[in-house]
Amino acid sequence: MTTVIERASKSLDLSVLPMFSGFRQWRGTCEKHGEQVISVPPSVKSWVCPVCVSQKAAKTLPVEWLEERAKALMTVSHLPEKYVGQKFVATSDEQRRARQAAKLFYDQVTQKKVWASLNLVGETGTGKTLLACEVMQRLIVGAGMSCRYATSMGILSEIKESYGTEGKTENGEIQRFADFDLLIIDEIDQIRGSDTDRLLLQEVVNRRYNAKKPVLTISNLSFESFGKAVGARIASRLSENGTVVLFDWADQRRIAA
Repeated sequence: MTTVIERASKSLDLSVLPMFSGFRQWRGTCEKHGEQVISVPPSVKSWVCPVCVSQKAAKTLPVEWLEERAKALMTVSHLPEKYVGQKFVATSDEQRRARQAAKLFYDQVTQKKVWASLNLVGETGTGKTLLACEVMQRLIVGAGMSCRYATSMGILSEIKESYGTEGKTENGEIQRFADFDLLIIDEIDQIRGSDTDRLLLQEVVNRRYNAKKPVLTISNLSFESFGKAVGARIASRLSENGTVVLFDWADQRRIAA
């Protein structure tokens, strides 16, 4: 369990700021913490080490500020409305193992900066997105981590919207998805475009891999099948320090109906 101080320190992660217009990235070097990148508005004229700032402010930040921070992070997470406050209910051994895998992933990514992937695969209606969104909400509220939910086609669409749009670039949009502490890629196997589309998604995953920022993927195919759909390079990245959870039970939506 993260303490308030630990959450406060993480809550000042300035990497979440590039999603707001007008912010720019500024790279500098701290004698204590080495090279760091911050995102700042045009009005800021001097570079500061974000780790030093976090450590200093974490000792005095009130819980109320952390709650406001969580609200802001939730707003930019694109969490589907239907999953807000919802939890994955495990009623079988297989489902309990899925919950345990999600917990281990949560513990893994909150204890240290590490590349890791949690890959939820199986038929529709088995609770994959529900569990993924529960993990995301816990990371936002419990650890102050910036998270983003998107489908693979949604990511590609947002990147392509930069073409011909003043103030936006393909590189900038790719980096925006690379900057979140956690990226959830739903329907990762549904890329229907050209090889260029696969290369764009590959670049998002690769940048996150190099920055040691985890991903959580969701697919209606088996891991082997969606590996073919997204390409060998993405599949290779996801295989490294990755966990595959098979949701092989009945469609819960049909049961509920």
